[in-house]
Amino acid sequence: MLIYNTADAGVYPANVYANRYYYYWNGTQWVDIGLTTILKNYLANRVYSLNSKSTQEFTYTTINNTSNTNGGIPVTFADTDMVVSIGNIVTKAAEVFTINITGLYEISAYVNYNPNRTTMNAGQRGAFLNLKLQRSLDNGKTWSDVIGNRTAWGIKVTNYLKTVLMVSTPVSLTAGNKIRLVVQNPFPVTDQTVVHGEETGTPLPAITTSAKIPISKSLTFTLLDYDLQ
Repeated sequence: MLIYNTADAGVYPANVYANRYYYYWNGTQWVDIGLTTILKNYLANRVYSLNSKSTQEFTYTTINNTSNTNGGIPVTFADTDMVVSIGNIVTKAAEVFTINITGLYEISAYVNYNPNRTTMNAGQRGAFLNLKLQRSLDNGKTWSDVIGNRTAWGIKVTNYLKTVLMVSTPVSLTAGNKIRLVVQNPFPVTDQTVVHGEETGTPLPAITTSAKIPISKSLTFTLLDYDLQ
């Protein structure tokens, strides 16, 4: 049964108000159709998250020549890597994500990365990697750094896998913003103390899984707060 009430009636929680809402009877009480639908929509978690098991390799030249301001190589995700999409907050196109709702987001990410630096000479420090979120305000023509983190490999662990984390961070984003995740060698290739990989070729630096780390890369957007209007 559907009713539009014209007089206040009943006792909470089965009460109704005059000339305000449409109600339906759920077998126990009258439930406001509009309010219930709206609250469920606004209060539900709005999340977009991807997990990938794929390997992403980089040549010696490409990863080591990324130290310029706002530089980096986009971390790629397949459409099938999407594990959660609630609320239509993000639209994916290759490695670029378009924000659909203006608001405050919490964003986190990680990559399992192996610099594959297998030889180390005296004075060499290993490898450093930036993991960053970048934003474009001109539909992907130019990119600027928003948030990020850096991880280092020392001499004793240079050619081993290590996880680079970008901890959950609140970021204000506007509908239409383009977002991407990138990795970057923060030091120029002329600084031979911190290069990735071997100049002769293999093994290549890579984002990859390991025997005990089944996910190679991940990215999660959570919408925390936005205009209810």
